[in-house]
Amino acid sequence: VGCVRTNKENRMLGANGSSESPGKTDGMGSVSSPTTSQLEWERSTGKLVGDAMYAHHLSAKQRTRAYDTQNYTDQGAYATLRSSCAALERKINESQGLLKRALDEISAIQHEDRTLEDVASVARNWIVRLQDPIAAAEQALAARTGRPESQNTRDHAERALRESLSGCAHCMRSLTTSVAAIEEEARKLSLCREALDRDVEAKNASIRLDVEALDLHEAQAAGELSGDKYKERSRPQAHPIQWRMNTENLLHDASRVRAASKRLRERTTTLINESHAVRESTTTGVIRGLKVKMEETEKLSKEVLEAMSSVQAEMETLSEAIGSVMRSEEGLESPLSVARARLSKRTVKPDGEYVLDAAEISLEREVQDLERSRRKLTEERGKQGSDMDKLEAQRLQMERDVREKEAALAIDTGCLASFKALEETYRQPGGTPESAGVPLGGGTSPSGVRDRLGTGASRPLAF
Repeated sequence: VGCVRTNKENRMLGANGSSESPGKTDGMGSVSSPTTSQLEWERSTGKLVGDAMYAHHLSAKQRTRAYDTQNYTDQGAYATLRSSCAALERKINESQGLLKRALDEISAIQHEDRTLEDVASVARNWIVRLQDPIAAAEQALAARTGRPESQNTRDHAERALRESLSGCAHCMRSLTTSVAAIEEEARKLSLCREALDRDVEAKNASIRLDVEALDLHEAQAAGELSGDKYKERSRPQAHPIQWRMNTENLLHDASRVRAASKRLRERTTTLINESHAVRESTTTGVIRGLKVKMEETEKLSKEVLEAMSSVQAEMETLSEAIGSVMRSEEGLESPLSVARARLSKRTVKPDGEYVLDAAEISLEREVQDLERSRRKLTEERGKQGSDMDKLEAQRLQMERDVREKEAALAIDTGCLASFKALEETYRQPGGTPESAGVPLGGGTSPSGVRDRLGTGASRPLAF
């Protein structure tokens, strides 16, 4: 407004286009005429009004833009606040989910650790219990080596004792190995639990801080940022996926160790059941073998005693026969002497009278018959004496055999008593896996166990 001059205004300003201010005087003291024209004055005022209106327009426009910016920033701040709160809530929920899984895994580890320790305690108890049949078998084998040489045979009882020794020793070695493995698994479970405990503590601290950040108000925020409390923080370098994977890896490792512990616990339970089956079956086999051996020994001893009675009766009869032969032999001495005396008497007959007549021949035949009869009786008496010596030797040998069988029977009786006493302990509390708190299911049969015990215990008892 008023920015363009007209020709009239130019003429009023003069040829040089300048004007002087009104009321001014020249150097001579005279008052000069006003130099500002009416148009310029109006124009100046109009310019001020125009500038003011333009400034008002710019201010209104800037005010509108500022209002729009305020609305935009308010909406952005609200959206950012909602996004931040939602992100914090998601992080809290995610942390709580991982925390719950970690706590559940810790509870499962503690339960598995207690169960594993219970099974290990039962296994240690059974290792101690297996020492009794092993010691009994070793003592029985050592005692049976003291049997007489003729009775020291590899019989059913001997095989059963060696089977009991090898089977129980194998079970004890297996249980010892399992207990060592259980201790190693318990150590791994402890390490997993410690790592999860540290992760749970970190998660609890993180959740607490996130909850505090979520519930933080303006006044609290001003207090947190006032003074030296606020410091420049470093930007987190860990990625959320890495943060989650750390906990996931801990849970996976703990689950894997717990599964291995469960398999080891089940295998140890099976070994305990197998140990019970082996101990019971081998002890029963030893008792049965000793009974069979004792019955056979008693039967043979009875047969030997009967044979001894028969031999004794035969010796008595033979002794009577020998006495009868001796009496017959003695009875021939008198007729033989008479016959010889008769022949001797006839030798002093005068010459011509001493002839080989029928009487001489009869007397000579009588002497020969008597001498032959005496020789036969002597031979028979010698044979009967030889038979008597043989019968006496047989009787002495049978007496020695009976004494040896009685000694072997006494040793087997002691072994049988010890194994029967051992069998009675199985019926006491804790003598079986079931009474010790171990389930009997899942074990194998005694025959199946015997097939897995190796060469010394794989041979069945051949009764």
